[in-house]
Amino acid sequence: MANKYEVAVDDIKQWHSDKYQVIFTSSANGTLKRFSELLSSADLPNQIISSDQVVKSGQLITLIRSDIKHGFISEEFKIVVITDKDISGQRSADKDLARLPSRRKKAIDPLQLKAGEYVVHEQHGVGKYLELITRSIGGIS
Repeated sequence: MANKYEVAVDDIKQWHSDKYQVIFTSSANGTLKRFSELLSSADLPNQIISSDQVVKSGQLITLIRSDIKHGFISEEFKIVVITDKDISGQRSADKDLARLPSRRKKAIDPLQLKAGEYVVHEQHGVGKYLELITRSIGGIS
């Protein structure tokens, strides 16, 4: 994950030197603060602004909290909007996340299964439970 952020900082450094207005957005304040520190350690001037402030053009990289899912680059207007999800590669699956707790309630305890019982896996489909085994690989069980 850290490598993805280092690549993003290199890209931002290039856009900044090419005089693009760079805006980074995340829905989490903590992510904004950590990314601001990362930019500062790369000697990139930046500021975190609140949603009621105006984004000013200039040489400051702007960080703002928002729920924007995907960024964009406009070469015509020399502006880059990049989101934390663009960097992390995390898909925006808000609907799936909203349903996750109810799915957990329906989760099956594998220790309660008996050999030969049918199970349905979310990604792999229907299968037959045979056994639960412990494997040791590289000294880790």
